[in-house]
Amino acid sequence: MPSAKPRRKRSKPAGSCTPDYRVILDQASDAIFITDTDGIVVDVNARTCQLLGYTRDELLRRQFLDLVDPKSLARIPPAWEQLRRGEIVRHERTYVRKDGSVVPVEVTARHIPPNFFVAIARDITERRHDEERRKQQAAILDGQNRLMRTVVDHAPVAIMMVDPDRRIVTWNPAAERMIGWTAAEAIGKTVTQLMVPPDRLEEHERLWPRAAAGEILNGVRIRRQRKDGSRVDLAVWTAPLNSPDGSPAGMLSFVADVTGQSHLEEQLLRAHRMESIGRLAGGISHDFNNLLAVISGYSESMLRRTSPEHPLRDHAEE
Repeated sequence: MPSAKPRRKRSKPAGSCTPDYRVILDQASDAIFITDTDGIVVDVNARTCQLLGYTRDELLRRQFLDLVDPKSLARIPPAWEQLRRGEIVRHERTYVRKDGSVVPVEVTARHIPPNFFVAIARDITERRHDEERRKQQAAILDGQNRLMRTVVDHAPVAIMMVDPDRRIVTWNPAAERMIGWTAAEAIGKTVTQLMVPPDRLEEHERLWPRAAAGEILNGVRIRRQRKDGSRVDLAVWTAPLNSPDGSPAGMLSFVADVTGQSHLEEQLLRAHRMESIGRLAGGISHDFNNLLAVISGYSESMLRRTSPEHPLRDHAEE
């Protein structure tokens, strides 16, 4: 009988070796816990040890819940039953490190049948810090907004804010009193619709492009129209508004009613004119009196030099 040929051992194809799950676990950037169904830790990765300050041996065979801050457990009780039903559980916890300090984590846990649970915990310390900073910034911004709202609402001058399309977005109580339109009526309308009479439209169209282009108007006098149709003299100060990217976002205007001042100025101008006329009249009168004095002098001289019968004596007496 032919001799049996020896069997050759089959070699594993290159690259077909089974990966070592321990290497994979230790390369993970999040902490990974594996527990049995009673919550006893049976394995952890290197990131878990780094996060909590324990060695792997110190963590093995510990009750997983002993690593959780009691306040966190009271707020969110363990979800063993949900996990056993096959649900994926996500929540935020606070773990206690070996040195007693705490670390906030975001946990995703699931059941690995038949006998294990796995929890992946991500350190969210920076996120919490960012959230706290945002809350603080929001509180500061809210305080600033309330302060600005108080200033705007109690300002003695009208404050108007318009967007790039000339539509009003802010109209304070002083503007309501000055122009007659309420904020509810004014917001969303254009300044042209509310305040500019037809005979002032050309002036408005000259001023608007200058202010929209960034030119600051400083106390420019304009005449506009109230809701009831009466005219009002205004002094206007403007400032451009820009978005964070630098693009135009509209214009802010501070407006003062100078109607009474304009009337006073007109009265003063009339008084100055009357005074000028009075000075002119006084000057003419003075010159005329001088002329009369000269005429009177000549008449007296003629009277002394002429006889009563002289034909010019009657003119000199007159």
